[in-house]
This record gives sequence, C-alpha cells and structure tokens, in this order.
Amino acid sequence: MLGYSEWANRISLYKRTVKNLNAFKKCLQIPLEIIYRSVVIITLSAQYRARHNFKRYIDMKAENIQSNTSAPFLAGRTFGTFAQEQTIAITSRLLKDAKSLHTAQDLKDYCQGYKETLTGTGADAQTSMVRKILKVLTASDAKLNEYHKIKTPSAGQKLVKAKMDKGAKGIDSLAKALRIPSAGKAEGDGDSDSEPTAKDAPSLEAELKAFVKKQHENGRTNLDIGNAMAALSIELCRA
Repeated sequence: MLGYSEWANRISLYKRTVKNLNAFKKCLQIPLEIIYRSVVIITLSAQYRARHNFKRYIDMKAENIQSNTSAPFLAGRTFGTFAQEQTIAITSRLLKDAKSLHTAQDLKDYCQGYKETLTGTGADAQTSMVRKILKVLTASDAKLNEYHKIKTPSAGQKLVKAKMDKGAKGIDSLAKALRIPSAGKAEGDGDSDSEPTAKDAPSLEAELKAFVKKQHENGRTNLDIGNAMAALSIELCRA
C-alpha cells in the first residue's frame, strides 16, 4: 500500500496536470487575429532592437575613429572648412555689389574705397585683382570683353560663376582665371588688366645704379647712400 506522502504527491501532480490541460485548452480558444497581432508585435520589437543595436555599433565605431584622431587635426579641418566658406562668401559679395556699379566712375570709386581698407605692401595688387573681376562682371573693359567674348554684364556674371564652379572661388584664383595672357593696357580707367610681374620690370641692378647716380648728382656721398640703403634693408627685413 502507498503511504500518505506518496498519495499526496500523486494528487498534487494530478492537479497540476489538470491545470496545464485547462490552460492549453484556453490557448486553443484564442482567435487567430490575436495570435497574428502578437506575432507582428514580437517581430517589430525584434527589428527595433536590431536597428538600435546597429546604431549603437556605428556610433561606437565613429567615436573610436574620432578618439584616434588628434584634436589639432580636427581643429585644422574645421578651420579649413570655415576658411572655404568665408572665401566663397567674399567672392559672392563681390558678385552682388557688381550689380550696382553702372559706370566707370562707379567702379573706380568702389575700388578706391576698398583699397583704403587694406594695409601693407599688397594693397595695390589686391585692389587690381578686385578691379579685374569687377571689369568682367560689369563688361566695362574692351580687351577683357573681346578676350572672354562677353558683351553684357549678365554674360560677365555668367562667366565668373562658371570660373567659380571650376574651382576659382577666391579673389586671387578668380582674378588669375580671368587674366589675359601677356596683356597690355586695357581701355577704361587706364589700369592694366593684368598684375605687373618682375619679368616685365627693369632689372633691380639697373634701377639701383640709376638711383646711386641720381644721388651723386644731388651731392650725396657713397657713405650717405650706404647708410640709407642699410636702414632700408632693416625695414624690409621687418616687413
């Protein structure tokens, strides 16, 4: 015969079995629509977790790459982007201002006002480059018009924008792109439509000899001239 504890265990097992069977019967009574919705929810949840984990992986990889790049390098790259943006902004402003210049006097006054804001020995060259760009934008120079085959300001603006699209975005590079090779004097305000170069100027030796000769004629001695040139050399080294 079975003992009391054995009967108790068998009765408990029977009750659990009946309970599980009842639960299984209830599951069989669940509508298919509810089962389908549950499967969809579980699938979407799994997809969301997968995308979230992938994004975390990409972010961690980007942080790792950035951590392996020096701070000065990143700062330099940021500055380079900033400088490019400023260069484009300056040239774009020149294109905008050119639309309000209608006469040769307007162009001359604009360049004079610009030159007064510059300092240093490069003011003339910088003003000359701006003047050349404006001449093309306003189609106000006969030689530039003929060389670039433009007749109207709108054609000049189209040409300048095309040069910018090809990479000439700064004042210096844009002026060089518009320069006439071996150009002489341009019509208009009498300024050269290309910047002077050392190749076109007299030799320094000839210029210095002429200077010394002129000072001798003025009664100055070699010692006076030497002292003056020494002082000038010091100033040039400081510039």
